[in-house]
Amino acid sequence: MNRAALSVTPDKGLLVVLRPYLGMQEFDFVEVFFGDPVIPVDSVVISDIQAANGLSIALYVPTVWSNYGAVVNVFFQVTRTCAGHE
Repeated sequence: MNRAALSVTPDKGLLVVLRPYLGMQEFDFVEVFFGDPVIPVDSVVISDIQAANGLSIALYVPTVWSNYGAVVNVFFQVTRTCAGHE
């Protein structure tokens, strides 16, 4: 990770972008994991505008998470919902 990337949005943390994915739907619940495969560092619910227009999703890794050294696992998890219900 480039340390300069952490200073771009220091109040929010490191920007990570999820590109539009196949079948993206309103109310999908997206989490980003950074190092710890159990505790997500950020999450978002996909809006109707994001889903309809295939927009990228911005999430942030708080700066404090970068202080733990090398990170091996960085991934997104999408929980599909149907009209707001899992």
